[in-house]
Amino acid sequence: MTGIQQQHPSILFLDEKSCRDETLVGGKAFGLANLAGRFRVPPGFCISSEALSAFRPHELFPEALRRSVQKAYRLLGEKCGEDNPSVAIRSSAIGEDSATASFAGIHETYLNVKGAERVVNAVKDCVASAFSERALEYRRRTLDTRDPQVAVIVQKLVPAEAAAVAFTTNPITGSPDELVVNATLGLGETLVGGRSTPDTYVLRRADRAIIHRKISDKVRMLVPASTGTQEADVPAHLRSSPALTDDQLSEVVELALKVEDAVGRPVDIEAAWAAGQLFLLQARPVTTGFPATLEGEDAKLEWEREVGHFPALTPPLEADALQKIFDGADLRFRDDGKPIRLRCRIFNGQVYLALQWLVFEADIPRAQEKVDEVNRAKARELAKYWRDTVMPRLIETYSWMQHTAIETLSPTDLGVVWKELWQRVEGLWAMHWGLTGPSRKSLEDLVAVYTSLFPEASPAEALTLVQGLSRSLNLVQRDLYTLASIARSFPGVSELIKADHEDILSRLEPIDGGQEFQRKFNEFLKTHGHLGHLDAQMLQPAWEDEPSLVIGEVRRFLTSETPDPEIEQKRLAKEATALAKRRLAELRGRQEDLARLEEALLVARQAGPLSEEHNYWLDRMLITRERQFVLRVANRLVKMSVIGQPKDIFFLHIDEVAELVLHPQDARAKITARP
Repeated sequence: MTGIQQQHPSILFLDEKSCRDETLVGGKAFGLANLAGRFRVPPGFCISSEALSAFRPHELFPEALRRSVQKAYRLLGEKCGEDNPSVAIRSSAIGEDSATASFAGIHETYLNVKGAERVVNAVKDCVASAFSERALEYRRRTLDTRDPQVAVIVQKLVPAEAAAVAFTTNPITGSPDELVVNATLGLGETLVGGRSTPDTYVLRRADRAIIHRKISDKVRMLVPASTGTQEADVPAHLRSSPALTDDQLSEVVELALKVEDAVGRPVDIEAAWAAGQLFLLQARPVTTGFPATLEGEDAKLEWEREVGHFPALTPPLEADALQKIFDGADLRFRDDGKPIRLRCRIFNGQVYLALQWLVFEADIPRAQEKVDEVNRAKARELAKYWRDTVMPRLIETYSWMQHTAIETLSPTDLGVVWKELWQRVEGLWAMHWGLTGPSRKSLEDLVAVYTSLFPEASPAEALTLVQGLSRSLNLVQRDLYTLASIARSFPGVSELIKADHEDILSRLEPIDGGQEFQRKFNEFLKTHGHLGHLDAQMLQPAWEDEPSLVIGEVRRFLTSETPDPEIEQKRLAKEATALAKRRLAELRGRQEDLARLEEALLVARQAGPLSEEHNYWLDRMLITRERQFVLRVANRLVKMSVIGQPKDIFFLHIDEVAELVLHPQDARAKITARP
């Protein structure tokens, strides 16, 4: 047992057996710990999810844990023979890099961090990123109120001259007979994050022969700076050269196959070349295999399975509805002049996404700048767009969805409104895409301006300036807290909810306080019942469909020491105001810098909260109202003996439903035959 374990048993070095508990250290650290003794894995340690469980963003880092992290960093320096080793700091969330999901890109990574205090701050920021705006696309859309379980890895940084990602099965075709290697110059973060166009090799497994080779034109590369990283121009003589020599490529391939043999299943690995040595940085099960042969432009894109929003298999109607999301993206991006498309393909019920640039490869950097310029300009007018355009459209559309007389329409008229439904849905998703990019850009710009003016500050500190501004989601938490408070004031109600009995709602009435709780509960469902989906699929029930889900949330409040959300929001807002006042005062006399921060802060405070507000009013409510509309049509089809039960409609395509409404015939055999 090391000294650090004696002080804090939940900080574990990768070469220790105790680091092989995946429930404690997460998938990434678990995988590296199992491989550290057999491969050249950079030394490092993991701060377990248990150690970090009590820490939340905007709170003081526990002092005992701070000292333990600093001590572990010093011990790592001793192992490396350096006083202040450069390290890479990454998340290792529970469930991350598993056989069914990869969370790559959701949480922040910090490279080339030096010094014990900076390491502590980067660990804090890494944990904070699991709760931050950067993670909204994966969690706030789903309104998953459970806290993420995040461990953090601190590893010696490999100053890569070239980096590679290798797959031991073809991630595009799914062929186990082919291996794929992507490579780039410099640090591999741009490769992993999809920010560079890599060299690509496809090799035959049987004899390692290269059957496809594409060498990219390299313009920029990511390199270590004095602290952190910076982009640099690729030297002219290297721009058209391969990132790897054939011998280096061969070693990467052999390393990947050895890891596959050690793990016992196909893997993708991240590796780096530095000072003539090949290092294994990460290894995870392949999760991105595309179960079909692609041709034309689709074969050139980098497809990835989308498990964050669509973890379950997607039946036909759900797949068609999903396509409306990306048709809406096409509408918005075309109207905004953005030269990009978000492509969606569904195979075997699984959702795959790819980003397609509508420009030549050499023009992508300028195209990205254009996208940023459009988002930045729209962020300034986003609050007005939300108030004057989006909200009125939402109110009108939801009213139409709820009050259209589906039950009494003629077949012809029902066919018309069925078509209109999907036109309206596509239009609302176009509005979604018109909100998310500018909102996110306002926060990114705030972070960029703030950290440039105050280099010692972290991104998490910058985002503190806009905390406590989201009205609707804070209101949800406040109303859940109120329900729990009512239950707590009546012991019989509280004990019934804690006991987790079936049919709790039906047992409430005779209990003291039960009727008062039920009245408030019904008010909650009327206001927030459209929430509660665990993902973005219509098949999943909302709270108003399954009220027991809300009881589960109330139980969580009753059995935990959750602070009053209203008081907490006021505290966060007060903290944000105080920080802004202090930082603006520091810029007095620097008028240009002061104006930059004031502008960024103004735009972020107006546009940033819409990343949450739109989730409440648009994403969640649209999915629920869409689901209700579809099931009302399904009830008509059941009465017409077209389908056996309402949920069968999800196993038909939108066009098939339209045809069956006009020309009814028994579709039950067709539905049964579908997987």
